Amino acid sequence: MEIKTIPPTFASGENLQVGKNIAYGVNISAGNNVSIGDNSSVGDNVTIGSNVTIGANVVIEAGVCICDGVVFEDGCHISAGVVFTSGDGQASDLFTVAPNAHIGANATICQVSVGRHSVVKPGTVVTRKVPSNAIVCGNPAKITGYMGADIVSQSQHSIYTKDAPYSSKTGARIYDIPRFSDMRGDLSVVEIERLLPFSVNRLFYTYNIDTELVRGEHAHIECQQFLVSVAGSVNVVCDNGKHREEFVLDNPGVGLHIPHLCWGVQYKHSKDNILLVLASHSYEAEDYIRDYDEFIKYIKSAS
Repeated sequence: MEIKTIPPTFASGENLQVGKNIAYGVNISAGNNVSIGDNSSVGDNVTIGSNVTIGANVVIEAGVCICDGVVFEDGCHISAGVVFTSGDGQASDLFTVAPNAHIGANATICQVSVGRHSVVKPGTVVTRKVPSNAIVCGNPAKITGYMGADIVSQSQHSIYTKDAPYSSKTGARIYDIPRFSDMRGDLSVVEIERLLPFSVNRLFYTYNIDTELVRGEHAHIECQQFLVSVAGSVNVVCDNGKHREEFVLDNPGVGLHIPHLCWGVQYKHSKDNILLVLASHSYEAEDYIRDYDEFIKYIKSAS
């Protein structure tokens, strides 16, 4: 990029690079090695540290303070008064605000990356990496939802049967698990060959999960899973790279089949939640895709 004419109220260090059609406010200061991409805007009274990259079509509103080493990828929107801090007052390693992320006014980002298409609500204090598509708020930040996820509610569960499983946009499916009730209590039965679309090679279960924590956040290349919330409740997000749905598992009489090549996230665990998982494969590290961007690339290459 060639250096373009910048307003006299823009104070910069060495090696400033700017693209085309930049909108500048007043009283902007920048350190060394700062670049700003095409069609971006920087508002009034913005402070930019050194080694900062601002991509194309990025909006940085007034009063934003950016520490050293932040990379803003294309299409980010940073609202007024947001502070990016290295936490310890020292120059930080590079951390990224991924494409099309939106950070609300007066939020604080403490040396962590923010995933693509995620939303940080106003006033949020972020101390841990924000996953792609997540909606976070609070101090410290908690995940409260996922962008674009259609909610599959408990009321919908009652219409599904094992003979006609629900097929979603993502390929995930809810099955009714046969249940027998009498005065002694309830009994639910999973007959592997009759109910499940795969043979089971592994079983595990999670419990004592803090309600603030998020599990999963990966996809499997080959492995399929069947999830049953045998106690309490948990929300499960399924994403096939094109569509995203959120299932509420709060009934041991239903199970969720997650096919291979489907990104899965479990969050909003109740304190008493026990989540049983039946898997088609034994544990194989190479079967996991743990980065959402890599998952999207894999899906595109496989299609």
